[in-house]
Amino acid sequence: MGFLGDTKVAYVCPGWDDWLDGSSQSLDYLFTTYVTSGEYTLGEAHQRALRDMYTYGLWNNVKYEMFEWGAIWGNPDLGMCPPIPRPLVILLPDGLPEYLEPGVSTSFIVRIENGSENYLPGTGMLHYRYEQVDFLTSELLSIGDDFFEATLPPADCDATPEFYLSAEGDGGSIVFSPTNPPDSVYTAIIGTLTIVMEDDFETDQGWIVENSTDLTAGAWERGIPIGGGERGDPPTDYDGSGRCYLTGNEYGDSDVDNGYTWLTSPTIDLSHSDDAQVHYALWYTNNFGNDPNNDVFKTFVSNNNGSSWVLAETFGPVTTYGWTERSFNLSDFVSPTSLVKFRFEASDLNDGSVVEAGIDAVSVTILECETQGCTYIPGDINSDTNVIGNDVTYGVRYFKGLGDPPPDSCWNDSTSSWLYSAGDANGSCSFTGSDITFLVAYFKGYNPEILWCPQTPPAEPPVLGIHRDVVPVVLPKR
Repeated sequence: MGFLGDTKVAYVCPGWDDWLDGSSQSLDYLFTTYVTSGEYTLGEAHQRALRDMYTYGLWNNVKYEMFEWGAIWGNPDLGMCPPIPRPLVILLPDGLPEYLEPGVSTSFIVRIENGSENYLPGTGMLHYRYEQVDFLTSELLSIGDDFFEATLPPADCDATPEFYLSAEGDGGSIVFSPTNPPDSVYTAIIGTLTIVMEDDFETDQGWIVENSTDLTAGAWERGIPIGGGERGDPPTDYDGSGRCYLTGNEYGDSDVDNGYTWLTSPTIDLSHSDDAQVHYALWYTNNFGNDPNNDVFKTFVSNNNGSSWVLAETFGPVTTYGWTERSFNLSDFVSPTSLVKFRFEASDLNDGSVVEAGIDAVSVTILECETQGCTYIPGDINSDTNVIGNDVTYGVRYFKGLGDPPPDSCWNDSTSSWLYSAGDANGSCSFTGSDITFLVAYFKGYNPEILWCPQTPPAEPPVLGIHRDVVPVVLPKR
């Protein structure tokens, strides 16, 4: 009741011509906008409006900040009651890895803080699975004080990593991060993210501005925003570099009027990729004037250098004040080619509203993934780059407990375990005494080739030293 009661300013307050006329008008306007968008509950709209007031420095009267909707008391960063103490707190100081390089272990830092209980040493665990039904576990490595290192083992391109963390307190409580596994888990993507195109608009990279013949104002311009944000235009760029593209970069009445304005990217070669993702920051408002909330912002893509266009995204007609991050997968709309373009469309149609738009921080990325084989020579148990009788001796000493294990070890994702791949001469994906027997038979001419485990192939086909007469040959793959 209190929420909606104060929105009267947004509709019937005498003399209110601009939502930036004062703190009360700004807060009422923001709240009304978020509620009527249908994207927020009443409470969420209240919190979002308050955050925007602080973010954009819109409080200009302490009376309104103290008492308008209980802003100080409802500040999202404050609480009315002390929090309920938790047994332990699991923190991720540097965040989580979003992408995992294939075939390589990935580590991240974990912090476990004492709460109502003390951490029980040795109970910090990383739980993970890639393709298996059951989660596997590995203990967190203590690196000093309450900091630990968690390590995700290597994975191939087909893996779909899921993982979570746990720790136990001395009172018997077990805490998790995230809090409700396995229904809630962390995820990562296998591959290397490559930036194909990136533009913060500090320099001219060849974007093209085109306008419909009936456009009278508000064409796209590249520059530092100077309008001050007083008529729905962005007061600053998004990424802090200074410049962005925006419609009608002038102070006062400079919005899009009576037509279309298009901003088109330079041509991008994506022919070497199966897919790409387009990212950009968007500012778009159309929510006051004669016909508010009745225009939309559109993003189009083309794979034939702009000969034809496909609609990728529509933003609006209900809009909010501020920059938003947007992205879409190119292959959802067109097939990647060497002639990809995308363009942004702002328009003012119908009875006319105050339309302001901005574009910043544009990038195009591709995810590349190629599982690298493990570096070893099949049969070279002692890793001296030759496959000869000494490898048999080395393996026999290891199995008798008289020598070190083989130095070449590769991760087998299908079994979630390490394999002494160089010693797996019979290709059974295990290193046992039968591999020594197989290698001896190879030297005697009974086996025509040395095999390897299909799940841990060598990085390159073996070339040197794989023959009973130590003659360079190329072994066929299994």
